[in-house]
Amino acid sequence: MIHKFLFLIFFGLGLFFTEPRAEGHRHLNTAVLDSLRQERAISYSDPQSPVDQFLKELWAEGWEWLAKHIFRKATRDFWEGMGYLIVMLFLIYLVHLTLSGRFYPPLSRNREVRAPEAPLVDNPEDVDTEALNVLLQQAVRNRKWPFATHLLYVRLLKHLMTHKRISWHAAKTNHDYIRELNPEEFKEAFIRLTQNFEDVWYGGRPMDEESFRDFENGCTRLERETEQARV
Repeated sequence: MIHKFLFLIFFGLGLFFTEPRAEGHRHLNTAVLDSLRQERAISYSDPQSPVDQFLKELWAEGWEWLAKHIFRKATRDFWEGMGYLIVMLFLIYLVHLTLSGRFYPPLSRNREVRAPEAPLVDNPEDVDTEALNVLLQQAVRNRKWPFATHLLYVRLLKHLMTHKRISWHAAKTNHDYIRELNPEEFKEAFIRLTQNFEDVWYGGRPMDEESFRDFENGCTRLERETEQARV
């Protein structure tokens, strides 16, 4: 009987001292959870201006409209048609670049850039031979082979004009000069030099020093032969 009474007393004391701890423990957990909830509710982003907010909403609504009215209703025929349209537009763009002289094959990406002085020497009649040779030496020294090729061809035209082999005119083309070149024995060499020049200057074909020297020798040889031949 006494043992039971003592057991009840100690059990009651244990509940008295342990209950506040349990309440404190539960109160601590609740406070931590409330704090975490508040942290999750905090927005760390900078406040947006009304204009930014409007643009953001407009962008989202635009994509939502496209998804609802275009992408969701699009059929297989629609996507095939879009694919053909994109390919056709790309081909038209390539044709435009080719006709405008701005399209080059992938292997010629490292081509030399034409020097800005090129338009100054397009008219052989307005070119001083000594000044032309100075420009030519500068182009060779700077290893601007396409520009040097252009200068050599202009010098050749100037030489043929001086010796009455051709008659220059702004409306004429290089092939017009080929047809009127005399005598006939020089046409083959002139055709070859003209083709090489056009491939490099207009076609973007890569030109290295060795190829340039071959072109230079051909121009020099034709100049010498036309000078020695009778008109």
